Amino acid sequence: MVNQDRLFGVKLDTRRVVLLAVLIALQLVIARFAISLTIYRISFGFIVTALMGWWFGPVWAGLAAVLGDLINSLMIGVRAAISPVSRYQPS
Repeated sequence: MVNQDRLFGVKLDTRRVVLLAVLIALQLVIARFAISLTIYRISFGFIVTALMGWWFGPVWAGLAAVLGDLINSLMIGVRAAISPVSRYQPS
């Protein structure tokens, strides 16, 4: 029998949902600071994603990373890139 409370790793209460939302917001802010090389742009948003994975498990961290990436795409209007190293396209 599978324990439904632990199916996604950590059971989310109100405090953990708020912490996850703050980490998503922090990921959006930190992703703005990046090293732009001639071909690649290296972002530091993966550090927050790694913290989410460590604290909440891979499922919740993955869902939060996808949600943060979608919010980032809606805010700036660029295509989504899950990896921390994405092709640099000067505007």
